[in-house]
Amino acid sequence: MEHIVRSLQAMVLIVAAACCYALSTGLTLAAFATLTLTSAGSSSDLAQAAGWLTFVAALLVLAAACGAGWGQLLEGNTASAAELGVAAAATLLITIGTLVGATSDGSSSATDVLEAVGIGVWAALVLVRAGRLSLAEQAAGARSRQVSLWVAAAGGLFMFAIGSGFTTDITDKGTGIAAGLLQATGIAALCGAVAVARASGFFPASPARVTISGLAIVAAGYLAAAIVAAVVFGIGDFTLTRVRVGMSVIAAIQFLGIAVLGWAAWERVRGLAPQASPSATITRAVLDARRTGSF
Repeated sequence: MEHIVRSLQAMVLIVAAACCYALSTGLTLAAFATLTLTSAGSSSDLAQAAGWLTFVAALLVLAAACGAGWGQLLEGNTASAAELGVAAAATLLITIGTLVGATSDGSSSATDVLEAVGIGVWAALVLVRAGRLSLAEQAAGARSRQVSLWVAAAGGLFMFAIGSGFTTDITDKGTGIAAGLLQATGIAALCGAVAVARASGFFPASPARVTISGLAIVAAGYLAAAIVAAVVFGIGDFTLTRVRVGMSVIAAIQFLGIAVLGWAAWERVRGLAPQASPSATITRAVLDARRTGSF
């Protein structure tokens, strides 16, 4: 899985995905911020456009995983290629889920199920990596923090997957609170694992620092979702004004978090090609992808 963040062309695709997802979140913010009884149609159009941009973002991440896997296969690293193949399959499930959400205006529960299963497969991959590393350390007679960090990251992803599998309903306060808390806790665990890994010198300092900030903001966004569910959701509790303000706050926090994570991805791109200008970096990634047949 680390081959994705080590591949220039894959990271350029991740940056593009972050831009699309940030724009999607921005459109969601605009949809809720302008929601009134007379503007319901335009708000719905903005939300539908946001759904399609989310699908494009997922598609770009899928291309990044497939490209990295193909590169490993060409180099003869079959184990890494197989692992990335499973990661691509998991991302494909998430991509299909976003497509279902875009075509159904977010009203289908299949979206949440598919995305939760895809995230769960990613979590299983991380857990398998922890197991493989533990066995390698036992064989070498050495121990490090890496195994516990991988396990913590897997646990965070599993919690996030469970929370993502809940289909929230504005009339159901309990489900909204549970989903928000599980997702916030999962992202917080992932953030903590990255923070400890950075402190232990496993990650480059600059991209890791920005990544930690982005994950912390995203976790705060899901915590805000739980708070909004507690205050706004429930039969007889919600009003249009409460929905507009509450959901706008969630979207604004998530927009900031995704933007920061996109910045972290761009820092990684710069680290992979430190001597190249931004335009040359992108051009080089595209040419490398065409040469290896990644897309």
